[in-house]
Amino acid sequence: MTNRLALLPAIALLTFYACMGAPISSDLASSTPLQQSPEAAAPNCLESLPNVPTRKDESSKDVEAEADKLEEQGKGQEAINKYSEARLLHFRELGYSTGRALRGDISASMEVNMSVKSPEFLFKVGRAYAKTGQHQIAISCFTESLDDKIEQPNDASAYLNRGAAYLNIGEKEKARQDYLKSADLFQKYKLPQYKKEALDRLGSTTP
Repeated sequence: MTNRLALLPAIALLTFYACMGAPISSDLASSTPLQQSPEAAAPNCLESLPNVPTRKDESSKDVEAEADKLEEQGKGQEAINKYSEARLLHFRELGYSTGRALRGDISASMEVNMSVKSPEFLFKVGRAYAKTGQHQIAISCFTESLDDKIEQPNDASAYLNRGAAYLNIGEKEKARQDYLKSADLFQKYKLPQYKKEALDRLGSTTP
């Protein structure tokens, strides 16, 4: 029993580094829009996040809140950097939580901010990328935020924003389909003001 307990810190450390080893590209550290053709393979949303330094005493929840404010202010690249930092901090917190759980603290997992694993996080990252003109990545983020099996009210906004991204890369037919889907969902969830916005945008896809 003593030997097994002695291994727990090492196991926790290995788990932490395994979590931190998730592939994250540093190619997008600048705000220069990607030059990709509509036919290019869609990039993975979260793997496209830049590799940024993290602050030792910050929590992923607080950094995510900072990113939300920057995104709302239209500061796309700054928001992207903060979303990336929040994700990295999440992995660190997950590693600490795993170590505590291995030592018998069953409440540890409840303290980990799981927001960065949610569809809403992907949606927010997508909006930030769209603000920097990186529409292909934004499209991937909006697409990944959708669940093909379970339809959610927030899907209406994902389709609306993905339609705008498609329009920005010249994919008018895909934009039209997304605007129509968005309008249908806003109607379904009784949000007429947003349905009108979707239909107004639909008009911009008319030849």
